[in-house]
Amino acid sequence: MSIEELHSGTAVRVRKLTPQGGDETPERWHNSLSVEYHIPVPGALAFMLLTFSTPLEPIADAMAELFDAIANSLTWTE
Repeated sequence: MSIEELHSGTAVRVRKLTPQGGDETPERWHNSLSVEYHIPVPGALAFMLLTFSTPLEPIADAMAELFDAIANSLTWTE
């Protein structure tokens, strides 16, 4: 968990790996990456939740960079 400064403002970022197993064969187990952004909505007592996930553990870091870029592209307009 970290505090990030996005174009839309300050956000809480949560990155986690969750074990996934399709069957009892350990060779088929993998981790799924999820990245969440909790972003306060300006002028409201509400938060927007952006959630991204990928089952592609070998490229999880690259996917997290993509998720960060998408979250950072968010802007508010009046």
